[in-house]
Amino acid sequence: RWLNALTGATIPLLLGAIAYLLTQRRLVTLLTMGLVALDGLFLVESRYALNNIYLVFFGLLGQALVLWHLRQGKLWQLILGGISLACAGSVKWNGFAFLLGIYLLWAIAWFRTVFRQGWAGQQVNSLEPLDSNGQNNHNFFSRWLTISPFKFALWLVFIPAITYSVIWIPHLLMNGEYASLEGFWRIQRQTWQYHRRVGNSPDIHPYCSPWYSWLVMARPIAYFYQKSGKFGLIYDVHAMANPILLWFSTGAMGLLLGTIAWQKISQFFLNRTNSISVPLRGVTLYIVVNYAANLLPWLGISRCTFFYHYLTAYGFSILALALILATLLDSPQRSHRIIAWTVLTLVAIAFWYWSPVFLGMPLTPKGFALRMLFPSWI
Repeated sequence: RWLNALTGATIPLLLGAIAYLLTQRRLVTLLTMGLVALDGLFLVESRYALNNIYLVFFGLLGQALVLWHLRQGKLWQLILGGISLACAGSVKWNGFAFLLGIYLLWAIAWFRTVFRQGWAGQQVNSLEPLDSNGQNNHNFFSRWLTISPFKFALWLVFIPAITYSVIWIPHLLMNGEYASLEGFWRIQRQTWQYHRRVGNSPDIHPYCSPWYSWLVMARPIAYFYQKSGKFGLIYDVHAMANPILLWFSTGAMGLLLGTIAWQKISQFFLNRTNSISVPLRGVTLYIVVNYAANLLPWLGISRCTFFYHYLTAYGFSILALALILATLLDSPQRSHRIIAWTVLTLVAIAFWYWSPVFLGMPLTPKGFALRMLFPSWI
């Protein structure tokens, strides 16, 4: 399992790289990596060699390569980004949400520019540096404009489609199928039909959980449970996040969304153009769009879903929390810095407290019960 553990160990680095490419701020980068390293869900998925970790790995790698291309303009970065994003979708179809996030950001940038300036008024300067606070919002959008519609169609639509198709060839050959377009579409239809047939109730699986329950971790999953020895020690592995980290991350996403909504209300209805300063507005848009792309499609899914499906959106909520904590730590107000350090301390203590159920370490029945805060966690 060393390869799986190694792949999982890169997740904090990849999210940290995305944080740095977006903000160019070391504090945000370090906070992002530190918070992810203190989470339980990423840890358990890596240690148990589950394919969800490869989905997240390729998705984050693809997004990091695209963001790197936006800063340096190297074509190979965009090509490898498209290939990596297709690999994420080849693990499970929900991996294509990372590619959807890129599509939405590119579309927003182009429609925003066309709406404001028209096709003839576009001014693209992709390597223009951010200002001292990293708040050059125009620059964030102008970077996306360096990917022309032709380049976008070729490297982020055609190449991912070809990559996804080629990845299926070994499967088709090993299962007696011809590596043909007909065989490829047959397996896609069969996969789609299977997911439509799967029900959604505790009778299907005891750990089914709807998408909205993931925001508060109402129903994590027990991967392993064993009671042994004369003292009745419990060995348990739960696919659960660090509860404090998840709850604060969900709150951070709510805060970002609320701040954006209030800013728009102030601008259009109260005529206050500078009523609220959204930190790194382009970065905020990136986080919100990718979080929504990885979460909202689950609203239309009728089959049984599980808490680990939140893994992709969860990473972006952690990035949102890191951005807010960095803002608080940089604040001249002492109370803001105290709040940030309090949150970080609570996250670290929670990781230590719940680590036995992340790592399968022995617990007394009382110790296990104390860590299962709600009946639905068991």
